[in-house]
Amino acid sequence: MLDDGLSYQEVSSHLNVSHISLSKWAKRYRAEGLKMLYDKPRSGRPVRLSGAERAKVTALACTTPPAGYAQWSLRLLSDRLIELD
Repeated sequence: MLDDGLSYQEVSSHLNVSHISLSKWAKRYRAEGLKMLYDKPRSGRPVRLSGAERAKVTALACTTPPAGYAQWSLRLLSDRLIELD
């Protein structure tokens, strides 16, 4: 829309975003092109579970919780996973 000659105000109104957000997006687009749409690596501890391991934890969490509990807690899941090795 900006390339078609519309003003920042017109485009921000059309997209229902602030002028500041639109300005930041336009600046990133000029610098990076469409690559700006993809997530960049984030800081923090990397994931330690594989997809298969996460699927097993999810499957366990979807089962009936132990007697005396209405739902699984992280502690209960952790204890059960240790039991199951």
